[in-house]
Amino acid sequence: MSRTRISAYLAPELAEALTRVAALKNTSVSELVEDAIARSFSQAGRDAEHAATLAKLDMIARRLARIEHRQDCDFELCAHVARFVMSLAPDIPEEDRAVLNARGAGRLNNVIQAITSRLAAGKSLWRDRFAHESPTASQQSQPEAQAQ
Repeated sequence: MSRTRISAYLAPELAEALTRVAALKNTSVSELVEDAIARSFSQAGRDAEHAATLAKLDMIARRLARIEHRQDCDFELCAHVARFVMSLAPDIPEEDRAVLNARGAGRLNNVIQAITSRLAAGKSLWRDRFAHESPTASQQSQPEAQAQ
């Protein structure tokens, strides 16, 4: 491998230390300086990779925060809907409560089974009806991937 000659000015103490270390390692000063420069450049590359990784993790954290916020909004909406529906329900006489509670529990189980079976089959009422109105996460990430 061909090498290019360069000249550098160092403080006398640093030059003496460089000569001593080269003698201890049984190598030339030139090889020692070349190795130090190579290590410095490789560290700069690692720093850039680290910064890029942190930027991606920050982006993922922001996306997860948005998802969490939307999920909180959905839960809040469900709670208000349930409260509204229950406020409209008529008072139930005490003798009919056991029968109606059992019927309600059965209906709730049917709803939960229907939801879990649809989700397990990969179906979603949200995706079927409303997903076309807002871009999906995969569509949102495509412009970012193209920009990189």
